[in-house]
Formats: sequence, C-alpha cells, structure tokens
Amino acid sequence: MNEEEDDMLELLDDEELIAEAAQDQASQHTKESTDDSLDDELELDETEEEEEPAIEEIEQEHAREPEPVPEKEGLEVDIRYLIVAAVAIAAILVAAIFFVLPTFSDKAPDVTINPSQTGEDLFLYHAGGAPLNEEFLTIQINGAPASSDKFMLMGGGAWPWSLGTVLRVDTSGYTKPAVVTLLYKPKSTEYTVYTTTVQPVSTPTPEPMITPDQQAPTQSSTPVSPPAASEQPASPEVTLQPVPQTLVQTQVPVVAPVTAGGVSMDVQPASGAAPLTIQCNDLSTGCIRNRVWNFGDGITTMKRSPSHVYPFPGTYNISLDVRFCDPEDSPAVPPTRQVVVSPSLRQDTIIQGTGKAQVSADAKIFFTVKGPGTNIRIGGRDHYLNLGDHVELLLGSGGNGDLSVVSNAILKCDYSNVTMIVNGEEVENGTISVININQYLQFETADITIKAVAGRDGAKGLVGGQPMVNAAPGQQIIFSNVGLDSYGKLLFSVQNSAGFTFRGGVGSYEVSTISTQ
Repeated sequence: MNEEEDDMLELLDDEELIAEAAQDQASQHTKESTDDSLDDELELDETEEEEEPAIEEIEQEHAREPEPVPEKEGLEVDIRYLIVAAVAIAAILVAAIFFVLPTFSDKAPDVTINPSQTGEDLFLYHAGGAPLNEEFLTIQINGAPASSDKFMLMGGGAWPWSLGTVLRVDTSGYTKPAVVTLLYKPKSTEYTVYTTTVQPVSTPTPEPMITPDQQAPTQSSTPVSPPAASEQPASPEVTLQPVPQTLVQTQVPVVAPVTAGGVSMDVQPASGAAPLTIQCNDLSTGCIRNRVWNFGDGITTMKRSPSHVYPFPGTYNISLDVRFCDPEDSPAVPPTRQVVVSPSLRQDTIIQGTGKAQVSADAKIFFTVKGPGTNIRIGGRDHYLNLGDHVELLLGSGGNGDLSVVSNAILKCDYSNVTMIVNGEEVENGTISVININQYLQFETADITIKAVAGRDGAKGLVGGQPMVNAAPGQQIIFSNVGLDSYGKLLFSVQNSAGFTFRGGVGSYEVSTISTQ
C-alpha cells in the first residue's frame, strides 16, 4: 500500500515536472516572439530614422533648385497667340484678294464690235478685246430685255462670245428703228458695252414666178467683186453671190522637162495654190534597173508616172534617181525640179439655218502629226500615229457627219467609207468612230464642197464679216474650196431637228433656186 502510494506520488511529481517544463518552454517561446517583435520594431524605427534624413536631403535639393521663371510660361502663351494672329491675318488677306479686291476692280470690259444688218437681223462681229459670258450679258431692244431665243452665237460657237465669233440678234416684232443695247454686269455694276440702231427694212418688189422652162441657167461661179452692202438688193432671191477678193484662176504655163545625163523627167504644173496636184513622168530611155521619185516632203515612190498632192504651201524640190543596168550611165547627181505651192485664199464664213446639208464625196483632209499620243479608230481598228506622219483622209461618200477642227486639233470627223493613207501608203478603210489628233503641225483640205438646202426659216450667213448670204426657204447654197478660216477653225454640223451650222473658210459660194423639174 505504501509502495503504491509512493509510486503514485512520484508519477504526480513527474507530471508536474512535465507541465512545468512545457509551461517554461511556452513562456520561452512567447518571450522569443516578443523579443523578435521588439527587434523588428526597433529595426523599423531605425529604417524610418534612416529614411527621414534621405527625404530631408531630397527636399533640401529641391529647395536648392531654382523656381520656374514665370515669364517663360507667359512667353509660350504669347507665341501661340502670335501664330493664331498670323493665321487670322492670312485668312483676311486671302478673303480680301478673292472677295473684296474684285469688287473694287470691277470695270467695263474692253471689247470691239463691228455691226452689220440684213433684213431684221443684226450681226455683231467680235473684233477684239475681252470675251463676254452669257450669264453676265443682257441684250435690250428698245429698252426691254430680249428673250434668249432672240440672240445666239453663229457657226455652232459656244459661249463666251470671243474674238472672231458673231452674235446674231433677231429684231423682228420690234418697232423700227430699233435700238439694240448690250449691257454687261460681271459684278455689282452694270455697264453699257455697245449700242446700235437697226434700221427699217424696205419691202421688196414682188418678183414674177419663174416656171421650170423659164428657169435661168445657174450663173458661173467665177469670182467677181460683189456690190457694196448699201447697193445690194433687199430681196433674198439671190442667184449668185461670189466671195469677194477670191483669186481668178489663171492658166499655169507648161514647163519643159529636166534632163541630167541619161535621165529625163517631166513635172506639171510647177506652181499653184494649195492643195496642188502634180503629175510626174519618167522620160528616161535605156536599160533601167530601178528608179526613185523623191517629192521633197518625205514621200517617195518607185512608180514610173506617179501623181502627187502638195496640200501645204511651200517650196519643194522633186528629184528622180534612176539606176541604169550599166552603172556608168547613171548620173552622179539626179535631176531636180522646184515646185512652188502658194496659200489658198479663202474668206471667213459663218452660216446657219434650217434644212439639210452635206459634204461632197471624195473630199480630202490632209494633216501632219505634231504631238504624240494620237490615234484614229477606223473600221473598228485603232491606228496610232507618230510624230511627223503625213496623213490623208479621203471621204469617199461624204455625207452629213460632224467635222470639228479647232486650236490645231482635230476633234471630230464622223464619216463612213473613209480611206486613211499614212506616208503615202493606204492603211485602212471604213467608218471613223474615234479621232484623237490633239496637235497637228499642218492642216489642209482639198475638194471639199458643202451643199445645203434652206429649210422653212431660210439660212443666213456672213462672209468676211459681212451679211452676204440670205437664202430663202428651198434655195440651194453651195460652198466650194472649203477649209480653215483665218482663226484655224473648221466646224460643220448637221442636226436633223435644228438644221445645220458651218464655220470655216470658203473659196467661193453661190445661192440658187432649185429647179422643180
């Protein structure tokens, strides 16, 4: 019993020792943790104490740096203001140039106008000065503005009304004499550009009706000087009105053949007006191996008796180089013949009217290519031309297509059955659907005749700036030797509903009554 109690007491003592040991260990751990926390706090305090001097040093460095100068910020603002001010000033100057200055520079246009009258129509020829735009122009007749159907540019011309074009003013229905005034208002001020008076038209004496068997034969179109405008009859029944100052064709003398060695050539004629057609013949005899004609315009041929057309004025030297079977018979220098081609004289002509008109068959157009990028679509094929190419267009059927030549360019040539010849060689035949000749060096025509029959309103036109053509309904007008006018223009257009217009140069013309037989 005592031994068991002793054992239990010892066990209790051991457990107490173990508990105390565990408590001591826990206390030790708590103390260490507390010490560690205190150490951490001490280290943190030391770090903060170390960082405080660093912050103070940075603040001291910033304190030592100079403060930004206020004037610098103000200077930047001033520069921006200056840029804005400069842009505003530039905008004001541009506005002044485009809007304000034109108002101050508004002035009357300087233009020269030559008037002429036929019947109740007034023709105003722009002889020089500033072009006039339709939107700024007002035409007054007896102080009242005329409607737009009372005036129009002749010859198919487009506005503005410029040098060389004619403005037609219809004064029918107004009391005569009628005062016609041209007012022009390009800006805020309206100016009187021109004023003239249209005089009363005397009533023509009725003429007897001519039956077909009494119809007088059409007079010859041999050019003669026309009567003065004041002496011309008022009646529109003009049988013939030839163009003034047209040259009378004289007989060209025959020149003798040219011979050099065993080579003999004949060229006829040796002079004439453009376009000039010559006939060449090789009169050489003997055993000939080959021959070459050189026409002096870049065209050559090996034919024995060729013909050649000189469409452009100038002096040309024709040579014939013959090579005989025996080289010793061939001359060292081939014979030559000089051919002189003079300009063709034409009168500037403008006409328009209702009715029908067409170009005669076999008319010819010649030109030399100057600029690159030119082409003609004929027969559905494009043909591109080179600088210096000599081109001939033969209008085999003629007709009423449009033809437009202006400013050294060919813009339209809408005809069928056209043969195109380039540098003497035929290249195509067919309908021209596109023509783009934006620049030519030379241009000429041959055998172009325009025939027109005046419709219900007749046809009127100017020749040399004077109202020379006045065809009554049903009368026929024939223009011969048609080509460019003095301004380099050739315009021909036919509109089925509006009639026809023509502007160009003509060698002669006639107005006649068509026989009813």
